[in-house]
Amino acid sequence: MVVVLDARMAGPEQRGIGRYIDELIAQMPRSDDITVRVIVRPGQTVVGMPTIPVAARWYTLKEQWAVLRAMVEQRADIVHIPHINVPIGLSLLRIMGKGPTLVVTVHDLLLVGNPREQATTLPAMLWYLKYWSYRLVLWLALRGADVLIAVSQRTAQEIQTLLPRPLHKKIVVIPEGIAAAGGSSCTNDSCDLQKGRPYVLTVGSCYPHKRLDWVLSAMIPLWREEKELDWIHVGPSERLSEEFFLNMRSEEQQLFSKRPSAIHPVGVLPNDELHHRYAHAVALVYPSSTEGYGLPPVEALACGGRVVSCAVPSLEGVIVPPDQLHVVYSKEEFIQAVGTCWQHRHLPCAALTATPSSRESGQRTVNLYRSLYSSL
Repeated sequence: MVVVLDARMAGPEQRGIGRYIDELIAQMPRSDDITVRVIVRPGQTVVGMPTIPVAARWYTLKEQWAVLRAMVEQRADIVHIPHINVPIGLSLLRIMGKGPTLVVTVHDLLLVGNPREQATTLPAMLWYLKYWSYRLVLWLALRGADVLIAVSQRTAQEIQTLLPRPLHKKIVVIPEGIAAAGGSSCTNDSCDLQKGRPYVLTVGSCYPHKRLDWVLSAMIPLWREEKELDWIHVGPSERLSEEFFLNMRSEEQQLFSKRPSAIHPVGVLPNDELHHRYAHAVALVYPSSTEGYGLPPVEALACGGRVVSCAVPSLEGVIVPPDQLHVVYSKEEFIQAVGTCWQHRHLPCAALTATPSSRESGQRTVNLYRSLYSSL
């Protein structure tokens, strides 16, 4: 069995999707009965697996033919696209009953279910072009895929609203797993950035639906009480985040001009250092308005951290002491919960163990490959 996996978006720089691909690759078997080949960017390496370099960036016209050609040349039995940007030609082949078996992972349908200002920062004309291109690619991918992997039950329900009922049977829920948590080790000097100062932590992108401006609103009352508390953000260093934190620091300095900034975007961190941050934060704060899954809150709990989060799919069914997890439904509740975490920062927290691991999620995906191959 030959499986071709599109891994061009691998890496923590690509946020949740990139980390999902990293963990999926790590769990792929090295055995005689299954050969996994990965499509990569030029210069990108994957240890222990044959790679197929394709010089085409995601969400471009060039990937429509370049990725399709690479997949056809590999004579794959199964193709796995870990996001909805499936080449239109591949979707059409499957709709006509031709080409390799197609597996597509759907993380969220944010552009479908949310207004423009919540889903992008593009100008209106570019957004409309992106939006209708997205809807075409999505419509064909949902119908062409033999199996749709949803990363949460909520995402599965969203997919169902876009498909006729007879096609609902192709949806399989495989929750994102978390890497083995270890909150004690840290080898990078960035972990000493605050020299022991307490901090709240945010992780991910700075898109508008993440509502990271709530964090500043929660910090200001504590700073006015002269509390020593920093804000650390872990996420890709890109134009959007640079502009966002420039604005946040400007607002901070207007109110607290006599002290250095307490806002520290530190870029992307390796897993062990991120886990260290989770474990030692006053709280991981996650005010996002909508998520397909929402990995950071459950990841922080698994590291023994405290969490303030809006309701996201990853937290459904999670049982931890109420002081460790604060699920909030408004900005006022969020601000109050951050203050509570500050007051309880010295109280110990237990690591959450009843969470899906990346190994379990990867094994379920491999079992899915084998089941599909056996039915060919």
